[in-house]
Amino acid sequence: MNANAHRVKTPRYQQLAERLATDIARGRYPVGSILPGEHEWVSRYRVSRYTVREALRRLSEWGLISRARGIGTVVIAQEPIKATVQHLGSPAELMRYPTGSRLEAVCIEPVTIDGALARQLRVPPGEGWYRVSAKRYLASGGEAIGWSDIYLPADYAAVAPIVGQHTGRVFELIEKRYGRRVQRVEVEIRSVSLDTQSAEGLQVERSSPTLEVLRRYLSASDELLLCTVARHPASRFTYAFNLKRAPSGSAWVTE
Repeated sequence: MNANAHRVKTPRYQQLAERLATDIARGRYPVGSILPGEHEWVSRYRVSRYTVREALRRLSEWGLISRARGIGTVVIAQEPIKATVQHLGSPAELMRYPTGSRLEAVCIEPVTIDGALARQLRVPPGEGWYRVSAKRYLASGGEAIGWSDIYLPADYAAVAPIVGQHTGRVFELIEKRYGRRVQRVEVEIRSVSLDTQSAEGLQVERSSPTLEVLRRYLSASDELLLCTVARHPASRFTYAFNLKRAPSGSAWVTE
């Protein structure tokens, strides 16, 4: 080992979370059982309440436990879910994915906006656009975390062939090439069933629980520059953020 290198010490909450996860996997705390309270963990492992809370938050993110009002912390699974969890510091971070994630274009094709698609994207039917269908991967590789359909107006179609060949976001390609500026983004999130193309591309069942995120990118004059529809199977990807009460007590803000 290089003398100048050093190991980064694993945080205590991560150590505790991994220890508890191991205990759950080995059946010490069976599915359906109630975990001890925070004070007991503090006493047993000689850690702070913060460490305990962060450890339990990790277990919750991994899909192992659930907090039930009036009951306590319930074990709901023996093995962690494999989904990537993206932590958001603010709602604005819904615009971007974890650093280093990448798109891999699968298909580029012209499309005529039909009735259903017109309603979804909120554009007039009959218009000619271009669609880039792509898989999104994390930098570390592995399974694709989602499927994206990227819709470009015909005026900006020249961007289509370079999607996935640029580390920036697609709307930045439009801004750079055409001098147009995105002023605001409308985001809609809903639960859907995968279509055949997405399901086959991601190699999951069409019935898989899926999060769909629609983003509409508009200029200051409300010109629609770009639409993206990203679909993430629940087993692959999760958005997560924490809320706290603002000092005024009348609103909730992200931590």
